[in-house]
Amino acid sequence: MSQTLLLFASSPSDQARARLDIEFREIDACLRGAKDFQVKHQLATRAQDLRHALQREHAWLVHFSGHGEGKYGLLLENQEGEAQALDNSILNEIFALMRDTVQCVVLNACYSEVQAGILAQHIPYVIGMQNQIADTAAMVFAKDFYNALGAGESIERAFAWGKAAVRMECEADTVFLPVLYKNGIAQSDQPSDQPQTAYDIFISYRTTQRDWAETLAVNLSVQGYKIFLDAWEIYGGQDFTESIEHALNHSRCAVMIATPEAADSGWVQREYELMVALEQQQNGFYFIPLVWGEFPDSPFLEKRHAVDFGDSNEQQYRVAFQQLLAALRQQAPGATPYFDGHLKLPPVIAPNLSQPSHKQRSFVDDLFNNYVDNSTPVMVLAQEGFNTQHYAQALKDKAQARYGAAQVLHIFPPASLHASSDQYFARLAKQCGFPSDIDSSWMWSSEMEQRLQSGEELFLLVTGFENGAEDARVELAGELRNLIGAYGFNLHLVIMGGERLAAMKYENGEMSLLRGILEEIMLPSVCLEDLRSFYLARYQNLPLSDAQRCDVLDFCGQHPRLVEACLRALQRGQSDWQTAVMTGNLPAQLFARFRDADERAALCDYLSRDDLGRYETWPQEPLLRRLYWQNLLIGNAQGRLCWRSQRIRDIGRGLLGC
Repeated sequence: MSQTLLLFASSPSDQARARLDIEFREIDACLRGAKDFQVKHQLATRAQDLRHALQREHAWLVHFSGHGEGKYGLLLENQEGEAQALDNSILNEIFALMRDTVQCVVLNACYSEVQAGILAQHIPYVIGMQNQIADTAAMVFAKDFYNALGAGESIERAFAWGKAAVRMECEADTVFLPVLYKNGIAQSDQPSDQPQTAYDIFISYRTTQRDWAETLAVNLSVQGYKIFLDAWEIYGGQDFTESIEHALNHSRCAVMIATPEAADSGWVQREYELMVALEQQQNGFYFIPLVWGEFPDSPFLEKRHAVDFGDSNEQQYRVAFQQLLAALRQQAPGATPYFDGHLKLPPVIAPNLSQPSHKQRSFVDDLFNNYVDNSTPVMVLAQEGFNTQHYAQALKDKAQARYGAAQVLHIFPPASLHASSDQYFARLAKQCGFPSDIDSSWMWSSEMEQRLQSGEELFLLVTGFENGAEDARVELAGELRNLIGAYGFNLHLVIMGGERLAAMKYENGEMSLLRGILEEIMLPSVCLEDLRSFYLARYQNLPLSDAQRCDVLDFCGQHPRLVEACLRALQRGQSDWQTAVMTGNLPAQLFARFRDADERAALCDYLSRDDLGRYETWPQEPLLRRLYWQNLLIGNAQGRLCWRSQRIRDIGRGLLGC
């Protein structure tokens, strides 16, 4: 026997006309193939229409779309089609009579949480809106809610799908989310003795993987987990660092998307260190790494099994998602794990088979011509937010063509702060393809010496040098200096990293770990060619002209994280993508390290200046140095230090009230 869904709509002529007809067509489309439901409409609803339809239809679910007025009631229409509030006390009386038939009421109207709380005294499930909700968000919620309901999901899981859809697709509306009442209790309420922001799962990811991470967060939310995803939970102006640490400390466990790009992120590295510390406190916290395909040498996978999502095709995603659910319960997944429920699927991750761009080839050619071919050790440095993986791969490809694949070594030390020296160098030996019994710095160095003494030319790329245990890093630096001194013509050394790597050269003078590596080169800023190649490879359904791409670059000042935010807004179809980016949480994140009251006056002074002095890789003034490495400053063509863009200056002034 089919259940009746009764849809009411009211759009009084003196109120803004909501797109209720479109919303109802969307609901009809979602339920068209569902045999369990019969949909009936009542448009231009008056109070008497509401009463008579409820008496006649014996509905299982009642849906109201239109406008709410909080404590004054729901807005219906009078005989002239004008707004007339249905008093909350009358609404209460009507639905008290429906307690034996109606199982769910959906109030898809602004300020309807008051009415939801009233009806929840009589109806098992009631959904209301906390505040003013935009028409687009109302439709997104309704579409996913009824689509899930038609697919056989329960009311609670359908609600979770709708709420997740609003968060994912309506960035400007995420503060005003629906509220579900179950048997009179708002499900968003926390018990009084629990922290107000307690999470089941913290998701750690690099910004470039946000779409994939959001899809995962939606799927986990539908399974009943409360998720911390920074894009969902942190609002503009909030202290980003403090919010991340607070959320991790109030999470039961964490999921880390441990891709090569994440391994190169300072933020992800910081989150990893916090996770390790929490796990060692023996308070039940644990974390689970996720990978995409084979990635055996990730610094985040020390003695830890990962869940492999491969290229995220549907079959592989369902298997991996079931494995993840088992891991979250700390259970074995069984012989044939497979999740057969409703899932939102991410885009399939296509392997990166493209050739290096002209810009990358030019950069790599210059690096070889000026440094590598002359056996000059060099550091390749990147400001915050740059993806260095493309350049690292291009360097290895060039070196393999020049010296042969067997002569190209790539090491990235363990990220664990507690790795012993033998564990550290055993990992490096494995990455180099050396014998498995190597477990000390001198044994690793001895193997390198044997190959160099035989006349081999070796190309050694080091990434992530600044991560991991300090004592082992000091040992590695010493061995590298010795090898350079003895076999400088045969050993071609490139070390790639960011601010912390540069600090190891500049901060301690003659005692610097990297004092023997005198040369350095900065990665170039994002350009139009980058947008045409690897940036838009992640946004394949986003056709942009070169003029539009230039608009993005000009707006962002070529800042990589702002570029990503703009592309995401454009992909969501937001015509005013500039406003969407500026009102999101990213602007506050850019200045997260610069909110100290003691620095405010100095920072406001810098924000007022066009010229900040002579450009240096390591500015002597600490605040300027941090601004530069946070990628807010650049060196211009005249060799002067300046702000990356006027937009970034405006963001800083607004946040600091300069």
